[in-house]
Amino acid sequence: MKMIQKIAALAALLAISVSAFAESYVRPELLYGSAEFNGSGFSKDIGFGVTGGTTLGAQAEHDLSLSVSLTTFSKDYSRVYSGTTSNSETKIKVMPVLFNYRYLFLGKTSPIRPYLGASLGVANIKYTSEGTASNPIATPVSMSWSDSTSTTSFAYGATAGLVWNINDRFALDLGYRYSTAKADIYGSNPTLKISTIALGVRFRF
Repeated sequence: MKMIQKIAALAALLAISVSAFAESYVRPELLYGSAEFNGSGFSKDIGFGVTGGTTLGAQAEHDLSLSVSLTTFSKDYSRVYSGTTSNSETKIKVMPVLFNYRYLFLGKTSPIRPYLGASLGVANIKYTSEGTASNPIATPVSMSWSDSTSTTSFAYGATAGLVWNINDRFALDLGYRYSTAKADIYGSNPTLKISTIALGVRFRF
């Protein structure tokens, strides 16, 4: 019984110590990135995200968070073969939900703090393809198609960047992120790789 009381007392002391150094925040973000899917490059595009988390430690050096974002990448195809002209557009809409850990260097009083981190979670990937084909001497002269499928896959990544502490409540966050996931599309398992530049404004509370 005494051992349980000692453990409970230590746990309570640890919780008080952690809460004393904890700083919660929310960070809306603007994303700009490109994607490579099954070895094929897709257009650079803008996305949006939001991250909520907390920093722990005497120097607020440990950053734990949960993030969600949405970005759509696209690619256009056009070719002529045996008199048939084909035009198509493929879109990949990616919505990852990730647990993140970042280690912030320098002390909490430093106005600019570099960081390194890693992410782990899942990504919902929606794959859409639509297009047209035409041949002036064929019957029918033209045709069109549209196809769509989605999957949810394990995702992971790494990040590096800088935090600029404007004051006690606001900070700018600029970072580079690389993430990857396997997309189970039509029985195949191609790799989706995403490189992103993220700019966020952190609100502490």
